[in-house]
Amino acid sequence: GFVKMFRGSANYIANHRATLAVYHIPGGALDQKENFRDLMSDIALTWLLGMKIVLVAGCHHQVSKRVGDREMSLNNGLVVTDEDVLKIIKEEAGYIRFEIERQLARSLLMHGTMDGDGNVVSGNFFSAQPFGILDGTDYKYTGFVRRIEVEKIRQLHTTRDICLLSALGVSPSGEVFNVNS
Repeated sequence: GFVKMFRGSANYIANHRATLAVYHIPGGALDQKENFRDLMSDIALTWLLGMKIVLVAGCHHQVSKRVGDREMSLNNGLVVTDEDVLKIIKEEAGYIRFEIERQLARSLLMHGTMDGDGNVVSGNFFSAQPFGILDGTDYKYTGFVRRIEVEKIRQLHTTRDICLLSALGVSPSGEVFNVNS
């Protein structure tokens, strides 16, 4: 039973300890409450087994529900993010961040973390730049990753914390851009 399964997993666990796992969590995952809770428990378990975790949270699903397809301008498969849509993205990215932190904190506690071990930390771990103008279309506040702060993420992992990235990136000049998660 359990002992045989555990023995069979030992090599797998040992080989993945201290490795990096990057999970993309699409915004639509939050609508499936039980599956989302299970996903957070699975992520907490991989953390408990010694993996370093980076979570990339999307919010396109929530933004589409609020804005509607008729108002989201698509060009070449990219959303043209105007000021009104950017405001909604900021709101939804904050909501998703909070829900991931809440469910993951619950899962980490269920798996026996103590003394603040395993915090979920979000911040400016990457910078963004504007997509710009392509074929006459100004993508406004749509951007892409300019630079990832790898050393800051590594420092985070030395204290066994989990890194959470959103779909919002900030440029060196302080502008905010919608970045495809």
